[in-house]
Formats: sequence, structure tokens, C-alpha cells
Amino acid sequence: MAACTFDLTFKLFKPMETSIQLQEHAAALNFFSRYNERKIEKMLELFSPSAVAAFIPLGDDGAGKVEGIGRYLWTGLIDSFPDISNTIKKSRIDQHGSLICEVNIGGTQVKDFAGIPNKGLRFNSDHIFIFRFNEQGLIESISVNWDHQDLCRQLGGEA
Repeated sequence: MAACTFDLTFKLFKPMETSIQLQEHAAALNFFSRYNERKIEKMLELFSPSAVAAFIPLGDDGAGKVEGIGRYLWTGLIDSFPDISNTIKKSRIDQHGSLICEVNIGGTQVKDFAGIPNKGLRFNSDHIFIFRFNEQGLIESISVNWDHQDLCRQLGGEA
């Protein structure tokens, strides 16, 4: 079972965070830990039933309900990159109360994914995750951004 790893400079709790912000950090840590463990159902338990996702580089095709587009993409990623892992580099709360996490994700491709033929190559890509939470502490929305051209290049494809 893969463990969630952290950059040594990562500071999870900042002195002035509220207990709600600490709970939100814990939920995000759970999300990334479950992602590392490749447990889709456990990842999805952290979201509200109405949660939405936006995978920014994919445009409209990468936006929708977490139960739909999120499940589809995370399942495809884990299936195509069975050694996929993430490392949280840092996190912060923005002026709107969103939790922003800078995360490095990497893995070795073993199957075709999203139009990129499998060449057995490894990717290593920085991602920005933005989480919004509801009053119950569940993730209400997640937005993910990355350099899609660089990811495709690393895998031997074209963006």
C-alpha cells in the first residue's frame, strides 16, 4: 500500500488556521492518501453527492459531476498508470476560503490513455488542486490544472 508523501518543506498547519480549515486540510490529505492507495470508492466518499469537478486542460470535456467525470478520469489514470503516486508540495487557503494544493503526480504508462498510445514512458507533472468544501466538511468542488502539453510530451505524444 502506497503512503502519501510530503516534501520536507511542506507545512500542513499554519498558526492562524481555524478548526474548519484544519478539517478541510485533513479531508484533502485523505483524498491524496486514498489516491496513492488507488481506492476510487474511498476517494469518492470524501465528496458531496452534488460535487463537481473541472479538469481545466480538458475544457468542457473535463467538467461535470465528480461521480461521472472524476470517477472516469481517476479510474482511467489508475488503470493506465498503476504505479501513479502523488506528493503534496505545499498548500494554502486563498482569500475565498478555497484550499489550494500544489501536488506532484507521476507514474509509468502501461496502457493507452486519453488518446496517448502506451510507450511505457513515465511522467512527472506538477498539478494545482483547488478544493471547496460544504458545511458538512465534504468536498463540494475540485478543480485540477496542469501543463497538458508537457505531460503529453513526457509520454511521447502530442497535446
